[in-house]
Amino acid sequence: MLRKVALLAGDGIGPEVMVEAVKVLTQVERLFPSVAKFHYTEGFVGGAGYDKTGQHFGPEAKRVCAEADAVLFGSVGGPVSEQHLPKWKDAEKNAVLGLRQAFGFGVNIRPAKIYKGMQSISPLKDSVTQNGVDMVFIRELLGGVYFGEHWTSKDQKSARDVMNYDETQIERPVRFAFELAMKRRKKVTIVDKANVLDCSRLWRRVAGRIAPEYPEVKVSPSSVKLRAEILCKN
Repeated sequence: MLRKVALLAGDGIGPEVMVEAVKVLTQVERLFPSVAKFHYTEGFVGGAGYDKTGQHFGPEAKRVCAEADAVLFGSVGGPVSEQHLPKWKDAEKNAVLGLRQAFGFGVNIRPAKIYKGMQSISPLKDSVTQNGVDMVFIRELLGGVYFGEHWTSKDQKSARDVMNYDETQIERPVRFAFELAMKRRKKVTIVDKANVLDCSRLWRRVAGRIAPEYPEVKVSPSSVKLRAEILCKN
């Protein structure tokens, strides 16, 4: 089956990494010719996009992504000493966050696994690696501090970043985590700062509301499960 892939190499080591990534996909085609065939279209983002169009994530780059089945992203941004220049100012924000917003990329999936024979190069203790490490971290990408209000005082001596969440934003990654857990070991751990942050308390409430839909999944911290039981009774 032919799949269209948008290649957004970006800046810095992005183009170099992209070349190697395409080699991997080419090998996938060779190994599975009956199910994998890729067609690539290049788009320009970050500083590279600015050089081409004057924008970090312009209409042409968005079109390339919209017409693709998947987006392969490299990296964006320039030297720290040049962040004040138009080419680099807010390049990451406009390109990375702009891509997420444009296509609703709200769930980040980060697997962490140590394969057999690679334990010796892991920074983790032997007592941990000998039992195997196989976790998947799920992160929300369209809310929180990144998309909240940002403010810096005129004298550059104070700053503020506002974290905002609503139930809809939280429900999507939480539900995804439960669905994924059902295909694995049926365990979900909610990582938050609910002893201090209202946003984290909202995360726990949403997780507690969703948990009863997956009675086979063990949830940690236990307060989320308790909350779920209370909601069930109500």
